[in-house]
Amino acid sequence: LSFCSFYHESILPSPFQIATAACQVDFGDYEPHCKNGQYDEEYIYGFLMGSVNYRRSSLVRGVQPNSYTKTAIPAGQMMRELDWSCALEKKARSLLKSDCSDDEMPAIPTNRTGFFFK
Repeated sequence: LSFCSFYHESILPSPFQIATAACQVDFGDYEPHCKNGQYDEEYIYGFLMGSVNYRRSSLVRGVQPNSYTKTAIPAGQMMRELDWSCALEKKARSLLKSDCSDDEMPAIPTNRTGFFFK
């Protein structure tokens, strides 16, 4: 498995947008959701956003376990569902390297937030 990264920028009209960047994945023939984008709509909303929003939902309900203590993280408040931003995907892809490493997490640009999954 490889580390893949999400790049999130909250200084946008809607602070609840997310885009993916680091891993180049070949899905064969498909129509990307965004112009010159990497992923199709099914992958974005079925896997990427679905996974993120599932965890977000767990946080809101107060049932998301802390990976270190195994106790539930306190319930979140005002946590809206995330949506995909084609402009942010383009920006993220230009900021993060396009390779995935099996051994180390990619660097995060200064003053940015990174989310990683393996």
